[in-house]
Amino acid sequence: MTKLEVVLAYAKGHSGEVFILSDIDIQFFPTFKIENFLKDFKQAGVDVLFQREVLRTDSREVNAGFYIAQSTPYVIKLLQDAIAICSKSSCQNDQVAINELLRVADFGVKWGFLPKTYYARSHGFPPQKGIVIHHANRTLTTYNKAIQLRRVRKLIMGGMLCRYISIFEEILEYVKSGEVFAMLWRRMAARLNKFRKFLMSI
Repeated sequence: MTKLEVVLAYAKGHSGEVFILSDIDIQFFPTFKIENFLKDFKQAGVDVLFQREVLRTDSREVNAGFYIAQSTPYVIKLLQDAIAICSKSSCQNDQVAINELLRVADFGVKWGFLPKTYYARSHGFPPQKGIVIHHANRTLTTYNKAIQLRRVRKLIMGGMLCRYISIFEEILEYVKSGEVFAMLWRRMAARLNKFRKFLMSI
């Protein structure tokens, strides 16, 4: 069974109950309190609160690897429709399917975002102080996820020296990945293209 099917089966069998979906690449910190989590969810007055994929204010993309929801007809329909999308297309990514559904206005009134303290690596680095969880996304291999989990844990739980070392390690990894050079190349290409258009307009 896929993750969506497992969650759907649970939701159908526990009508009205609140449940949490958490991928295995997530770590919880001592600042996480289940009582506060449930209280925040209740106060939000929605069926589901998702972790943000990115922190840009113009982005409405959710991260489907961590969310809290109540087993309501709306949530069950969301899961069923996401399964249908995955089964009818080449897309087997539950997050892509859920975001596709949430872009429809009819789905836009019963969900919301968790606070920024529910941190994912796709939010940027380093994380802000006081995070309650860390989702090791924005990397593909299990090995890299383990490194990321260890690095963020050291940054949050360690002292000032650990924080500086973690940031240095992250920068070094970013440079080694080639992303820095790719970013510089894209910017240079954009400027050259802009200059070429200028010359052609003269």
